[in-house]
Amino acid sequence: MNSLVTFSYRIGWRKSELLSLTWDKVDLKQGIIWLDPGETKNGEARTVYLDEELQKEIHFLHSHRHLGCANVFQRDGAPVRDFRNAWEVACKAIGLWAMDKKKGRMGPTRILHDFRRTAVRNMVRSGIPERVAMEVSGHKTRSVFDRYHIVSQEDLKEAARRQQAYLKSQDVPADGYILVTSEKKMASVSGKPFMQVLDFVGAGGRNRTDTEPGPTGF
Repeated sequence: MNSLVTFSYRIGWRKSELLSLTWDKVDLKQGIIWLDPGETKNGEARTVYLDEELQKEIHFLHSHRHLGCANVFQRDGAPVRDFRNAWEVACKAIGLWAMDKKKGRMGPTRILHDFRRTAVRNMVRSGIPERVAMEVSGHKTRSVFDRYHIVSQEDLKEAARRQQAYLKSQDVPADGYILVTSEKKMASVSGKPFMQVLDFVGAGGRNRTDTEPGPTGF
């Protein structure tokens, strides 16, 4: 169960795709797993390069494989088909357990498929281009991918922090021009006029940025 959860959390493959993975689709030396056309839900082939954690997991699974079973995820020599009981035990142990009103009984508040959304969000937040993240997780259409990639308030805050850090790093460019902020204008006592030297069009219209000569001049 631990290995299955780790793979789902990191690459976001569907349960059926993970459970159908066989050893002939694993390259231990290169650290690659893949599925051929027709073996994925969207019908397209998929290749994923494993990170260090997943390479450890795949080597562990390989060392504990049963020679008579081709599936990567197996139990006592038989392919894993259903792990409902193990999942419920694990969820109950960590407090993910509540009344299921539809079923009229207590049950887990999470399912394995929830890791698919988590994997997509983690990939995007880590800076992986969205198109690459879609290739890893197997999302064929942008509309479905966007349903999983939910932008939170923390995402928006992080965007502001990143932009601020980037703009601060641009205060002294290598070409010798110094960005003049409103604070610098207010603090200036030299009386020397600032020159409008940058003029560009942004998505919201015209945007002028004031600059002054840097140490190397114009």
